[in-house]
Amino acid sequence: MSVTLLQAILFFLLSLYFQSFYFACSQSFVGVNYGELADNLPPPPATAKLLQSTTIGKVRLYGTDPAIIGALANTGIEIVIGAYNGDIPRLASDPNVATQWINSNVLPYFPASKIGVITVGNEVITSGDQNLMGQLLPAMQNIQNALNAG
Repeated sequence: MSVTLLQAILFFLLSLYFQSFYFACSQSFVGVNYGELADNLPPPPATAKLLQSTTIGKVRLYGTDPAIIGALANTGIEIVIGAYNGDIPRLASDPNVATQWINSNVLPYFPASKIGVITVGNEVITSGDQNLMGQLLPAMQNIQNALNAG
């Protein structure tokens, strides 16, 4: 195993460890995944209104659709947004790309849209793509550094 892969796995395990402290002190909530790969989805404002009428407190997006993020503004619903697997190589190799990603996908909507978590990639570790796995941690670090700088 490469050092970078070991670092990514260690980072992941440490994240899970520290999350256990967060969740031990937090309240329970109901959340949903908001998939966007369908041909019969209601418009984002209708979805936001539906979500507000329930006890759902968190929504995970697999990307950064501006219409959805904007529709969830001022609803109090926490949003999880994510960088696509295809974004990882550029995010890993250039901190300026991470800054641009934050400037385009977070700052225009925050704090009205309650973006609480940013994911980098989806199922990268189980993908079997060694190159992508090796770039995951640097991409995450660049996103975190861009957030810290912003």
